[in-house]
Amino acid sequence: MAGLPKASIVKLGKIFTIHQGLIRKRLGHVSDPTLQSILHKLSRSMQ
Repeated sequence: MAGLPKASIVKLGKIFTIHQGLIRKRLGHVSDPTLQSILHKLSRSMQ
């Protein structure tokens, strides 16, 4: 669904940021409902 070569999962404990200049290309995308679910679960895990 996300356009990645293999089925993937989001590991909330492994989320990090990098400078945009280090990104060479986009590998895939996350749908809006999936992104909302990720953000909700991340928010819950930080409480």
